[in-house]
Amino acid sequence: MGGVALSWTAPEDAEVTDYRVEYRQDGDDTWVVVDDGFSSATSAFVELDPGGWLFRVSATVLDEEIVEVVDLADSYGEPATVGPVGPVTVPDTPTVTEVDTAADDGTAVVSWATGDDGGSPICTAEVEVATADGQEVSADSWPCDVDDSVVGLFGSVQVAGLTPGEYTVRVRVANAAGFSDWSEPFVVDVPPEVPGRVEGLAAVPLGRGILVTWSSPVDDGGSTVTGYRVVADCCDSPLEKFVGPDTALEAVFDDLVPGATYEVTVVAVNDVGPGEESKVQVSTYALPGAPTDLVAAPGDSRVVLSWVASAALGDVGTVGYAVQYRSEGCIDGEACWETLQDATGGSTATATGLVNGTAYTFRVRAQGSVAPSGSLVSGELLSSEWVSSGWVTPYTTPDAPTDVSGVAGAGEVAVSWTAPGVDGGSAITGYKVEYSSDDG
Repeated sequence: MGGVALSWTAPEDAEVTDYRVEYRQDGDDTWVVVDDGFSSATSAFVELDPGGWLFRVSATVLDEEIVEVVDLADSYGEPATVGPVGPVTVPDTPTVTEVDTAADDGTAVVSWATGDDGGSPICTAEVEVATADGQEVSADSWPCDVDDSVVGLFGSVQVAGLTPGEYTVRVRVANAAGFSDWSEPFVVDVPPEVPGRVEGLAAVPLGRGILVTWSSPVDDGGSTVTGYRVVADCCDSPLEKFVGPDTALEAVFDDLVPGATYEVTVVAVNDVGPGEESKVQVSTYALPGAPTDLVAAPGDSRVVLSWVASAALGDVGTVGYAVQYRSEGCIDGEACWETLQDATGGSTATATGLVNGTAYTFRVRAQGSVAPSGSLVSGELLSSEWVSSGWVTPYTTPDAPTDVSGVAGAGEVAVSWTAPGVDGGSAITGYKVEYSSDDG
């Protein structure tokens, strides 16, 4: 069944309390009153069968209680008549013509077209968007009685709340007679996007490097995150690591420039590509300065070392000095070095038990204190560069010469001897000859 939408203008200078709406079929003299209650609304919709129909509307200013007890002819004024007109029907079923998902903000623009408005302007549309399993995401509509509500045969509306995936879109439109049927479902695929920014990015100094931590992004863009690209950049020498999604979300960069500021960038990556960057800055620890003026003084089976303490303490202070030594002839590289002391205070050290006559070299470095808890591997010390001595040889006095003999001559004695078998670790540079008379 269709119907006819009526509207009229209220009379001037009258406070109308009710309008009486009547209708009759063309050729019939009997008027039928529309039972629409007591209302001052200036519009009405009358459901009717197809055909030609006449309508008339009259007004009253009396209260409802008075109208109920007096003759209708005495309650309402002269009617206004219109017709004959035919009833309207609901609009044709619309067709979804396009769903534009080009925007990257989770919205789409749905457009449709309707063949016929059913004899009454289309005044509203309802758009339904549902996931592939039928879960409704969005359903937008607006009432026909609002201002400027005429939609027309063609329309479009923006819907929100879409995430990557497959959706079905349906539209139905309405005029004064009611809603049309739903359109055929329009299937649209919202493609995945790059991931959002990682959460909780932080970087702290760690030993001679830095430790970077973060949490996964809230939005993966509709595609599983496949990993994270981490870049630490300083001094025109960027360093890059790739961290997989199934490991701890952290990265350690070792052996960085001491006391330098690094800009750390972390980006989540999915099958679409890298997402938005997150950045943070961190400074590595400034290390203690190296000691200076290292002196190695050899003695009997020992070498006494002295140096001038470090002038620069760095970020971690100085708790002592490490001293190592090695003998000449060792070919095992770093394994040749033996530790004399590690992180001991003062600016002197003595190596004892050395082999006289064997050359040794020594190296010294300042050791920094352990950094604050949580920012450095437990027990690790930060140190300066090594400062090395030259080769030094411990020594003692040589053994006495042997086979001493003298040959008397005129006013002289020629003395001779055999060099000692042990020179004390240092080449003999001379001999001391003494003599005395028989009486002492």
